[in-house]
Amino acid sequence: MWRLIRRELDGMVTINLKRSFQTYFVFGLVLILLIWLLGPNAMSFLATGTISLFIFLIGMLSAGMHMLDTMEEDAANRQLAFLQTLPVRKTDIVHAKFLSTLLLCGFIFVWVSVLFSANLLINDVWTVESTMIIFLFLAVLLLLVTGNLLWYYLRGSFYGGWINYALLLNGSVFLLYVGFYSPFDIPKDFLFSISLAISSLVYLSCWWIMANWVKLKGFPKEVDDPHREKIEKHAEELKRRQAQRLSKKNRGNN
Repeated sequence: MWRLIRRELDGMVTINLKRSFQTYFVFGLVLILLIWLLGPNAMSFLATGTISLFIFLIGMLSAGMHMLDTMEEDAANRQLAFLQTLPVRKTDIVHAKFLSTLLLCGFIFVWVSVLFSANLLINDVWTVESTMIIFLFLAVLLLLVTGNLLWYYLRGSFYGGWINYALLLNGSVFLLYVGFYSPFDIPKDFLFSISLAISSLVYLSCWWIMANWVKLKGFPKEVDDPHREKIEKHAEELKRRQAQRLSKKNRGNN
């Protein structure tokens, strides 16, 4: 199973992913420093809380879009069918995916925590209580990846990724409403902690359910995304036309 986990992690840590995180990290730091130089009151929509929310949304978006790209690529390449030809148990395939996704969440959590803490420190508002909201972000992140994993193992494809976008939208609204608007008369540290505990329980429960589901029912048939196929065909057609134009141009020069 550890070879499967390593394979999943190797697929996640690609050059494009590294560049994306580096870009987000630098952009986030530049934005935080800009607010510090201008002052929190210089532009009301760029207050400390808004920047924190912006950092959280970037973290959620990077996780959701990375999962979408990776799993759509796996579906197009029939990775589930290929893995079943290897001398491994079906449940190990599920365990490897859930464990590697959990490690991805941990990486994003650390990455977002650094930016979030930098934002609070630079604006001189860092306190232990103010950092507790990071647990709410992790709770929403776990629910996001749980929904994506369940959909993939039950349906075999994301069908254009609409379920991922729906989860991102709902997670963003929940994070904004509960974390920043705070409508409940409950201590924030307790609310954020219980949210993380519930989301962790949901993730572990779905992990166990999907392992047993696959053991009894098997994996779903992987389905190509029609929209993805159209894009790939269009890209191939553009390459073919470009090659023809270059060929005609070379003939004219000769």
